[in-house]
Amino acid sequence: MSLRGSFVFRGDRNRGGHQGRGGYRGGGGGGGGYRGGGGGGSYRGGRGGRRGEELELYNPQNGPTEPDQNVTKIEDELVASLKDVSLEVQTGNFPPRRGFGTVGEQTNVRANFFPMSLTAGTVFYRYEVKMDPDEKRKTSRRRVIDLFIEEVLKKYTSAEIVTDGGGMIFTIEPLPLDKMNLIGQGAKVKLWWKDDDPPAPNDGSREFKILIRAATSMTAAQLTEEFVMGQSRHRELGQDQDIEIPSELIQIFNIVFNAEPEANPNIGGVGKNKFFHLPGHNGGVSKDLGGGLDAVQGYYKSVRPSFGRVLCNVNAVTSPFYGEMSLFEVIHKVTGRHPSDQPLGEYEKQRLSSFLKRVKVTLKHLKGRPAIVGNVANYNANEYTFYCEALGLRRDVSVTEYFEAKYNFRLRYPKLQLLKCGESMIPMEVCSIAPGQAFRGRISDTQTTNMIQFACRNPTANAKLITTAGLRTLGLENQQESMPYKFGFKIDPQMVVVPARILPPPAIRYRQSTTNVERNRGQWNLIRQQFSQGATINRLLVVGFERSRMPFYTKANLRQVVAQFKNNCRELGMNIACTGETITLDASQNVQYLLREVFADYSAPNKRPDLMLLVLPDELKNIYNDIKVLGDLKTGITTVVFLFSKVSKDLDGGSRNKQYFANLLMKVNIRMGGLNHSLNPESLATLLSPEGPTMLVGMDVTHPSPLSAQGSPSIASMVASCDSDFMNYPCSLRIQEKGEMIQGTTEMLMERLSQYRRLNRNARNARPPAIIFYRDGVSEGEFGRVLSHEFPKIVHACNQWDTGYRPRITFIVVGKRHHTRFYPTDATKADENKNCLPGTVVDRGVTAVYDWDFYLQAHKGLQGTARPAHYYVLRDENGFTADTLQCLTMNLCHLFARCTKAVSICPPAKLADLACDRARIYLASIMDTSGTESSALERKPEHVWERAKQMWGSGVHNDIKETMFYL
Repeated sequence: MSLRGSFVFRGDRNRGGHQGRGGYRGGGGGGGGYRGGGGGGSYRGGRGGRRGEELELYNPQNGPTEPDQNVTKIEDELVASLKDVSLEVQTGNFPPRRGFGTVGEQTNVRANFFPMSLTAGTVFYRYEVKMDPDEKRKTSRRRVIDLFIEEVLKKYTSAEIVTDGGGMIFTIEPLPLDKMNLIGQGAKVKLWWKDDDPPAPNDGSREFKILIRAATSMTAAQLTEEFVMGQSRHRELGQDQDIEIPSELIQIFNIVFNAEPEANPNIGGVGKNKFFHLPGHNGGVSKDLGGGLDAVQGYYKSVRPSFGRVLCNVNAVTSPFYGEMSLFEVIHKVTGRHPSDQPLGEYEKQRLSSFLKRVKVTLKHLKGRPAIVGNVANYNANEYTFYCEALGLRRDVSVTEYFEAKYNFRLRYPKLQLLKCGESMIPMEVCSIAPGQAFRGRISDTQTTNMIQFACRNPTANAKLITTAGLRTLGLENQQESMPYKFGFKIDPQMVVVPARILPPPAIRYRQSTTNVERNRGQWNLIRQQFSQGATINRLLVVGFERSRMPFYTKANLRQVVAQFKNNCRELGMNIACTGETITLDASQNVQYLLREVFADYSAPNKRPDLMLLVLPDELKNIYNDIKVLGDLKTGITTVVFLFSKVSKDLDGGSRNKQYFANLLMKVNIRMGGLNHSLNPESLATLLSPEGPTMLVGMDVTHPSPLSAQGSPSIASMVASCDSDFMNYPCSLRIQEKGEMIQGTTEMLMERLSQYRRLNRNARNARPPAIIFYRDGVSEGEFGRVLSHEFPKIVHACNQWDTGYRPRITFIVVGKRHHTRFYPTDATKADENKNCLPGTVVDRGVTAVYDWDFYLQAHKGLQGTARPAHYYVLRDENGFTADTLQCLTMNLCHLFARCTKAVSICPPAKLADLACDRARIYLASIMDTSGTESSALERKPEHVWERAKQMWGSGVHNDIKETMFYL
């Protein structure tokens, strides 16, 4: 078979340069999968931490132990000056901080922020650079500017020069542009790469004309004042003025502080703020995750304004990277196959294509020149031909022939499929994975476990790592040769100390008694308790499987498991019929087809179960997605799925299964309309009024991952409370074209308001007098956009739902992907792992200068260093004080239905996130294309979007859409 095609690889100098390394976080963005039956709770609340010798508190020598009193004074004065600023709602600005909280036990904590200073008298000069022709590719553009600095500017000045690689250059000495003859004339630069020989005259290299002009200058004092204070006239101007920090100031800090790690060939960057010592190089720390991936330790840094000072936030991070290896090693690690001159099977080809998509490889025959992989082609080096005029051939040649004639390279494996890289077809045996590339896909469960074990460090170890290797890797050790030092910056190597408070937990109410939360653990016991309201299950359908490869999966053992399930239901106060129907399916047959038949048969009104319990053998765990699609979208039957192996070792109904079923039934009870637990009314007094309960709303949007098919949608969710217990949150879901902003805000909120009205008809006013929004999934740079886009739609939805209706609205963004960490200074205010105690709240020292935000660690950190949630108030029409909002949020964190402990983020936001996760399952084949046929990967975006709409259909079935089916 012979196929005509394009040139194999054009070995010219103008190859377009290196590609960015990307920054998708592995493990977070797949299409859903088996979640198990546990649900994240604990029958006893869990012990947490590791047993063994007691850990030491992080207490650095010569480190501060008290907050900086000058900073405290500035904070108090600033907040006092803001008391007269109008609180009226005005477009485009956030409410100012109205005060600091006082409730709770006072303490101090260290924060992973380092004070910065700038040498007085330093002047920063900014220059703008333009090139002709304009180069759009970032890596090529960066290389051209670097060459301009090295070959032109450095001939005339010894000043340190840094660049963003786009169009900005900064120095601390003015450049003698007149002496360089650059004013109006520019300079010519040829593009070449470090692996190549320097260009020669008339060699055909791409040439650029570079124009440079002086733009602005700024003194150290101006820079610090503007960065810290924003527009320092804020208090006089009020809220109708923009107080955003000028982007130029951010640029100066980022460019100077990124220059050091970016110049180090042993350090790889991910995005703008993360840097990793590569495996195999001095200082590199990594762990083989298996499957061709390494977990690599790195560090995050971000320069931020704070009260009267500039701080640098530094944190330890871990990301999966592609291992630096030959393609043959990759084939073995990904498919398990050893190199041979035989084509890959279809499944092997799909797995390899998914693993290598958009990965940079180096080419042995072109001295390590890079190429970007598209996919694994269907043809091998003998089959694929192209017309070649070079080398005197002037005929169709195969890739095998071309390599022998052009490079004197005899392919050992000409029958192995080629890699498609752009328009070129390249043999795998000449390719190796280029170093420093972050993995952008979804890692396996085993890889996730390995990475968590590698990344998990107790707070003391984490703090020591940040203050030693972290500062060194980022070039922040104040060494005289470091770029920040040369530009006049100095970093205090000690973390700042800030005030904190420990908020008290609420009391937990069950049917017959009230229990207290263990303060140091943030948890409570379900033992000898019953749900506040037990759900009723009149019709139970159990689906089991025969002919499983599991030796203990027998009908008799399945009956024991079902009996345990029912007994635990009754012990926890649920009402369940004594008998139930059990059917068994043949696990050796087409199980997906058999399940479709079962769901179709039992969707009839006279056979419809209240609950379908599916007990899967391990070999069928991958059908979880199919079950949820059939139950949630197609038939509206409530389903509960768990693996038989989770309960098979305790078939006599011992404590292990008791805990497992308790966790499972916390989800079942709330899905079926029950109420697991509640709080004392005084803990929620802020939300209760004679007009009716406040509505709590969670909002989130999830996006396609790098392994999603192009054209895959974003998925938006909105959950909302509808009663005075604030435990039940039905949800609305929408698919939308990819984008950060939620498009269906109006329609989804109207659905939630209608459900509230249905359940509160007997209230004085069947409309919530106030609504509090907890918005998840928003980065700091998007705060303004999300408020200006979504807030007007919220107001419009209220008025459209009921003319003239305008509730009091508070809109809060919940951040969980930030890099702020706190470390106790007092051993009596720390848990056994030396994390801060549950309830620790910080609202000064490292928070926003003008805006209203706070950090709250409501939960106990079970592994590693606990991460607090970050709450940022974008609107407040309810007039909350700092204490009111902080205590309310703390109390709500104890109202997550499926566990007996405080959770890390407020339940409305957490539930919205879970609803998005469930919705990804419905679109799994396009949201996660790993292992998908190549044709699916190459669909046109508009076809993928149409396919998504077909798969989504009418959304969640009417019979369950007003339940918490997604939990």
